[in-house]
Amino acid sequence: MTPERFAELVEVYGAEPRRWPQGRRQAAIAFTEHHPEEAATIMETARRLDEALDRYAVPGPSAMLIRMTMESASIRAVSRRARLCWQGVSFAAVGLGGVLAGALAVAVLVPLSAPGEEDVGAYAITAFSDMAPQMMDK
Repeated sequence: MTPERFAELVEVYGAEPRRWPQGRRQAAIAFTEHHPEEAATIMETARRLDEALDRYAVPGPSAMLIRMTMESASIRAVSRRARLCWQGVSFAAVGLGGVLAGALAVAVLVPLSAPGEEDVGAYAITAFSDMAPQMMDK
């Protein structure tokens, strides 16, 4: 391992060998054993940064932030539910409109006349072809 690679490893993962990736840990430990002064210099800077980061504590959220977040979440949940409800109603209305349009088209396009002489040929090509002679007798 080169000094540059070791410095990069320590800069990324810190001075604690347990944090180093296992694939490079043995080579890095061997570097510290073969170049103790150079490794100590590189690791000292990383150790100070690690200690500063370990001491740093993230402050918790304020009461006002929690209250605002909860209010925002409840408003969004209600509006999301209302939007989903209206989407469902719209979908049902479109479906009902399609059914009504189809029923109107059938009512307008299909004649209401009873089968007569002129319709006998139509029965001859359907599943009711055996009923055609009976209809003619009536």
